[in-house]
Amino acid sequence: MSREKKARAARRRERDSLCSEVWNLHNELDELYSRFDLVTDADQVDACIYEMNALLSKYDYAVRCLKEFDGSA
Repeated sequence: MSREKKARAARRRERDSLCSEVWNLHNELDELYSRFDLVTDADQVDACIYEMNALLSKYDYAVRCLKEFDGSA
């Protein structure tokens, strides 16, 4: 395998990894929103909001990284 092919394969794996991370975080957020709709205890609501903010930050960062990787940022 030539260096160029290896480099393209490595770049493709890295992009696939970033896409997978974005997808996984999106799914976690969907699950968290569903859980948030069901909780009634004030402490549980606070915990969900805290977790949402953390996941949203991770998601935004992952999307930003993917955009930079693709050169569209």
